[in-house]
Amino acid sequence: MHFEEQLNELLNMNIIQMFNKLVQDGFIQDTMICQACIVVMCLKPTGNKIDAIEWRCMNYRCPKYQTTYSIRKGSWLEISRFQPRLFIKLFYIGPMA
Repeated sequence: MHFEEQLNELLNMNIIQMFNKLVQDGFIQDTMICQACIVVMCLKPTGNKIDAIEWRCMNYRCPKYQTTYSIRKGSWLEISRFQPRLFIKLFYIGPMA
């Protein structure tokens, strides 16, 4: 794949594609376990968070039912406030330029 094709592919990703790219390259986890019930959490869209998706416990028996965690939790991105698209530009496109 040529540089221009890679650049266009990265710039045109939606939030789920960006998430998958970050998981694939080891920047963030592909699963999250609820700390209260030890069940795998689900990814849910959210309109009021910087990443637009978050981990949510969907086990209705859990005392922390519908508790949410950032998709960044447990990674070094947890301390970053970069928006996902800016992160993609800095860490993927920057080195290509």
